[in-house]
Amino acid sequence: MISDFLIFIPTNSATNTYCNYLEETSIELAKRNKVLILYMNEYVKWWKGSLFKDLVRENKKVFHCHLIQILPGNRFKHIEEINQKLNLLLLKIYLFLFKRRTKTLLWLFYPELGFLTKYLPQSESIYDCIDFYTPDSISSQAFAKQVKFLLNHATLVTSISESLKKRVQKQTLKDIHIVPQGFSTNTFQNISQKKTIEQWKKSSPTIGFVGGINERLDYKLLYSLIKKNPQWQFVFAGPKGHEPNILKNKNMELFPQIESLPNFLLLPPRQKSMIGSLIQQFDIAIIPYDVSYNFNKYCYPMKLFEYFYLEKPVLSTPIQELKRFSSLVKIGNSAEEWEQNIKEILSKPEPAIVKKRKKELALENSWERKIEAISTLLLEI
Repeated sequence: MISDFLIFIPTNSATNTYCNYLEETSIELAKRNKVLILYMNEYVKWWKGSLFKDLVRENKKVFHCHLIQILPGNRFKHIEEINQKLNLLLLKIYLFLFKRRTKTLLWLFYPELGFLTKYLPQSESIYDCIDFYTPDSISSQAFAKQVKFLLNHATLVTSISESLKKRVQKQTLKDIHIVPQGFSTNTFQNISQKKTIEQWKKSSPTIGFVGGINERLDYKLLYSLIKKNPQWQFVFAGPKGHEPNILKNKNMELFPQIESLPNFLLLPPRQKSMIGSLIQQFDIAIIPYDVSYNFNKYCYPMKLFEYFYLEKPVLSTPIQELKRFSSLVKIGNSAEEWEQNIKEILSKPEPAIVKKRKKELALENSWERKIEAISTLLLEI
């Protein structure tokens, strides 16, 4: 396991945005290293000195750092760009003067931040490829250039899935290494036994989903399935929001109609400690992503291993990576196929050996296992 590194994890997400993979990666790395999450789009006044104030602290834990607004007028794009470059230049000077003997590591999730390898050339860099990003804020050609740049300049490139690796491998001759996906064993080992939900009919089989209510979902499939099957209770829990990797999904207009159905229940987001107890109450756990979008088609949902750990039957749309689990995950492309799959699952309980294998896979894909695998690869370079 790598240790005694100064690790920078830059992100374009806001401070109050919940990114499970960023949080879990940071927590695991901080056990043996100093980790700074660097918010590239958020600034503090120069006298607060967020980035450099946290750099000089020596206790090992996760720091949430912001850039310093050196010049006023950040509302103007060119001023913000100047401020960003000044911050990075100062960071480069600081590391050269005061941290020359410190091992530094740049941990990148987002291709658009690959340019940071130019400002921290003395650092090792990892491209931790966890999704097939297709951002709606930039042209596909420009984004492809960003991906190629990062692939060429990263010290190490890893992928969490075979299907994602095949897509990305087309853009580079560099080896891409498969590593575990990432599952929070700590969160799910201590599941609260408190019943968190009482609203739905206990006599009805419950089909449940935990995750964002956004453009990723296949609303056409869900509306047809839920409306046609009032004998089943559908429970969704998660925040409403926008998925920036998917252009406007016209089928989202069906969501108000889905909400009005008597056998559909939308719950607010749960605290991490309560997600397990919620999933425990599902008879079937689902991943209803619209695979007409490449971001969904080539994803590898973290919720899969949450469902697996709790030994739940899983039903999904044809996500490429999940086809590898044909004996553990039911796949359906239409409302009719989903209805038939649900009937089959409810009519015949899963064998104990299948449940055991699901839990084993979840443990094999823990965050600890992922960081260990990447550490081993990095130390071998």
